[in-house]
Amino acid sequence: MLQRARDGDVRTSLDLTSARKTSSTSTRGAAGQYHVRLRVDMTYYTCINKFKYNCMSLMNISEAESQVMEVFWSTEGSLSADDVVAAMHNDRDWSAGTIRTFLTRLVKKRALTATRDGRRYLYRPLIRRQDYVDHQSRKVIDRLFGGRVASFITHFSERQNLSRDDIKELKRLIKRLDHDG
Repeated sequence: MLQRARDGDVRTSLDLTSARKTSSTSTRGAAGQYHVRLRVDMTYYTCINKFKYNCMSLMNISEAESQVMEVFWSTEGSLSADDVVAAMHNDRDWSAGTIRTFLTRLVKKRALTATRDGRRYLYRPLIRRQDYVDHQSRKVIDRLFGGRVASFITHFSERQNLSRDDIKELKRLIKRLDHDG
């Protein structure tokens, strides 16, 4: 979770996807949590998580690694490397060794955690799919459309045929945002 630091240690929630890291420091907090301060556009944000770099690992997951993460996001509980290999067998033409390499990388990036279970490891995700999707969406919009969602929607609607259902959903969203704002 990323939160904006305020006076008196009061924090309000902020989506990590909207932050661009320019510099950071970290300190160990209570109960094994790390507080990572990010300097973002002259504002400091605090990333609070049980694992020091978990909040930052969203930025470093490759497309291939995200496909491995999809296996975890589509199931509940922990999975062994063999479980992941079996789940991906039909989707990709990757060897078991390649998939194990991706698992190792994802553990190093703090996207997965590994717990020893006898002679094997059980893996589980530390990053929620929604957080990953939010981050990736924001990256595309920031990079290609200067951070403007309206420019993205305009571009997309001019290049693609939107269905009536898409248009209705966009109208409902605008109405809801207009009402909430």
